[in-house]
Amino acid sequence: MKNDKTTRPLGIWRAGRRRWQHRWTGALSAARARAALAISLVIASAAVAGCNGSNERLVIVVPTATATVVVTSTMTPGATPTPTHTPTPTVTPTAAPTPLSATGSSVFGMDCQAQQVWVALNNTGGVNGDGKVAVVDLTVDPDKSDPVKALIDLGNNDIPSGVAATGKQVLVTAGATGHGGHLYIFKQSDNSRVPGSPFAFPAGSDTNGDGCVIFDPVRNQAIVSLCNTLGCSGLPDSNTGWAFFDLATNKFGPVIEAAQPDSVSFNPVDELVIAPADAIDPPSPFNEIGAGDSTRFCTLTDKNLTDTAGDPDGSSADRFTNIFALGNFSVPSVTVVNLNGATFSGPTARCTLDEAGVDPNSVDVGVFVNSGDNADIVAINEVTHQAFVGSDLGPDVALIELPNAPVTQLTGPLPFQASALPVEPDGSSFAGLVRPFTATVDTCKNQGLMVDNSFDFVAKVDLKTLHDSAVKISTPLAPGTCFGGFSVSCSNGNGVTYYPLHALSVDGAASTDARRRDKRQLR
Repeated sequence: MKNDKTTRPLGIWRAGRRRWQHRWTGALSAARARAALAISLVIASAAVAGCNGSNERLVIVVPTATATVVVTSTMTPGATPTPTHTPTPTVTPTAAPTPLSATGSSVFGMDCQAQQVWVALNNTGGVNGDGKVAVVDLTVDPDKSDPVKALIDLGNNDIPSGVAATGKQVLVTAGATGHGGHLYIFKQSDNSRVPGSPFAFPAGSDTNGDGCVIFDPVRNQAIVSLCNTLGCSGLPDSNTGWAFFDLATNKFGPVIEAAQPDSVSFNPVDELVIAPADAIDPPSPFNEIGAGDSTRFCTLTDKNLTDTAGDPDGSSADRFTNIFALGNFSVPSVTVVNLNGATFSGPTARCTLDEAGVDPNSVDVGVFVNSGDNADIVAINEVTHQAFVGSDLGPDVALIELPNAPVTQLTGPLPFQASALPVEPDGSSFAGLVRPFTATVDTCKNQGLMVDNSFDFVAKVDLKTLHDSAVKISTPLAPGTCFGGFSVSCSNGNGVTYYPLHALSVDGAASTDARRRDKRQLR
């Protein structure tokens, strides 16, 4: 499947604008593919109304205690708004503790209590699929043994693209082989399918190779992105957008007609969906972001989005503050958007999500201005209120400090630390997989995870090290051996560990030399 931002429908007209990213083109073509946390929550609710000319104040959750970290930026952040920073009143929490779930779509499903991740391998089986999901044990020392403890075969020709873990089940979206999309559900305990799985997408919908899934722990449902099976133009239609799947009844709700999401981020407290999409982004001034819930598709505009050609792709949310981080495909910055107090308004055909405060209620953070690489991969750690950032153009990684309580107006600069991952055990430079987005965060141990663009390695980054001493992250891998026949350690001893995927899961029949040669050709 060759379906990326320059060859997919809607992407052709953007190819000229992408030519400066020639280092990425080949890599993208090959890359299609929770101790429990005791946090007290409180829901501050307000009037609920529809899009038809009325307003709806979004629900905000306030944590009782959060980790407050002070950092110093390693470089000057990008442009920031100027209004006064005004915190909103806090509310005494009353809700019971609850575990956290991922708020941004990813190829990872993470159970941080078990220290286990499930990775969608969408580079297996060619155009006919034969999709597989690797089960990676993060407690394994990859210098000594294979961290891939199991390989889930979907059992047909679907190609997996998105994964989410619920604590009991693993949800996998797959399709893109001409017979519609499916949601696969496996038991986390033994990776066996639940009865009835896979569940067919609504008739006429598929993943288009990019379909993603997020778990909503409040309502026991999943949010799945969709695109038209017959021809995925990316534009909203009756088979394109997102749909909610009830995990109690195993049934899909209606398709919310929306532009095909590049990624989906979700606040489970107020059911707010934020979905960047190519069909509603540049050229300016039409760089809008999909916003909605289980009943509607609206758009979000903000001057830091409409006045640049950033092209938001990756997205993630902080449910405690209603801060969203949007990674940009075309610029080396992340746009951090404050949706605290935002309201839906307007007619159904053209409803909008309107920020509170002064527009822009956001900050652009130039995390990778030194390298010039894009900053399109994001995942928020809601315990530390930090955004982990990566790039699909190179080894860049960063950590952005976010507000640790709701604010009325977001102002900058937002402090951050930036560094680069060391070369992989096979000698290749790391670059993240593109879609439906590569990163997730282990909130139990404060680690960031990314998979590389050829599914050879999962990189685990210690976010405390990145925060406290970013320069250590780029330390070369230590002498030793790494499982799979590599002549260096899988770890640099300074915050980065690589977990090989290929030995069991991708192309085990291929030699290390052949993999290294093929990978470098992609770069």
